[in-house]
Amino acid sequence: MSLELTKLLSNTNKSLGTILHVGAGTGANLQELQRAKPRAITLVESSRALFTQLSKKIKKHQHIIAFNDWIVSSEDQTEKAHIFDNPRYNSLAAPLDIDVKLPNITLKDISEIEGRSINELIQSIKLYEKDVNILILSVLGYERQLIDSINEELIEKFEYIVIECSSKISYKGQWNSEAEIESFVRINTSCKENSDTLVYYFQINHSYINAKRELGLITQELRSSNNKILELEDAITELEATKKSLISEFEEYKTTSTADVAALNSTLQDTLKQLDELKTEKNEFQVKLKPLITEVEHFKGQHQNSSKWAKNLEAERDELLKIQELNESELSTLKKDLNTIETSHQDAKVRLNKQERALELTVKSNLRLEEENRELREAIKEKVSQETNLTKLVGQLFGALKETTKALEISNSKSNSSSGDSNE
Repeated sequence: MSLELTKLLSNTNKSLGTILHVGAGTGANLQELQRAKPRAITLVESSRALFTQLSKKIKKHQHIIAFNDWIVSSEDQTEKAHIFDNPRYNSLAAPLDIDVKLPNITLKDISEIEGRSINELIQSIKLYEKDVNILILSVLGYERQLIDSINEELIEKFEYIVIECSSKISYKGQWNSEAEIESFVRINTSCKENSDTLVYYFQINHSYINAKRELGLITQELRSSNNKILELEDAITELEATKKSLISEFEEYKTTSTADVAALNSTLQDTLKQLDELKTEKNEFQVKLKPLITEVEHFKGQHQNSSKWAKNLEAERDELLKIQELNESELSTLKKDLNTIETSHQDAKVRLNKQERALELTVKSNLRLEEENRELREAIKEKVSQETNLTKLVGQLFGALKETTKALEISNSKSNSSSGDSNE
């Protein structure tokens, strides 16, 4: 494996950061990994017996740490572990033909285990952002489950991923030459390390990741734009409802105001009619009063000696004068009532004029709102058209990236083939 790592690192100017090896066994590849001069090595082995041997090898190396854990796809998920008398064949995947190809290997037990999740493991170790980090999986058929469960932001911290598979024994769900890893490009279809192992190498595709991030930003912007369009449509609907409500209130108020004015006019006409009748009665009374006064004066002159008769006449005159004063008082009251009615009438006219002006302004405002709504709908249609064109461009960009990735795979395959021929 060290030869292959040397070839991989020769294509980059970066230093080797952390190597994470899940399924390290007794550390058979440890010296080869050290020759690549990484800054740190993390080894994980599930078998207690193999881990004991591994721990002895790393005692003198401070930059190497090891864990005795089963690594599973999810921390809340239990898995069935297949335990053999030779622990190097232990696996979370069911073997399909080990009893036929290796009849001397005996299955001791199948037990449920709760292991450590692959995401929790990656988060717990130090990965160097500016250096090349490498993930190696030697998990006998459990490769696909682990790869698919690694979070996107965690798996993209590795520059290379190495999958080691058994070439002798088949496991349920085992990795094969057609398997892919999202955001990575296969740079070597398969490489035999020895008669028992097949190794698959994958390199991160930075162009694909950048395009995916840009696509995510564009999708987020489109989602935001769609939400804005929905908000604008809701605002338009609300404005339409407000407009209908205002028009309805205007019509209702117009009808009510007209009825109020008609009632005031009717009351005013009745009052004026009563006033005219009182004036007529007053004039008639004054006409009748004048001859009575003349007659009283005449009788007073003729019957000066008859004081009693004169006093009676004076009493009648006083009574008539009182009646006149009462009539004049009523007339004054009617005049005041008339003035009050006229004032109320004027106030009603002023209020009506104000209300008519307010209603006119409301109608103009509604017309202006309708024009703004129309312009807003046009702007929304234009925005939707622009975003549709943008989505088409993104689709074209994504297609072009896929073609570039395929071309890169073909180029790498040809390059590796040429390298193999030259080595031979």
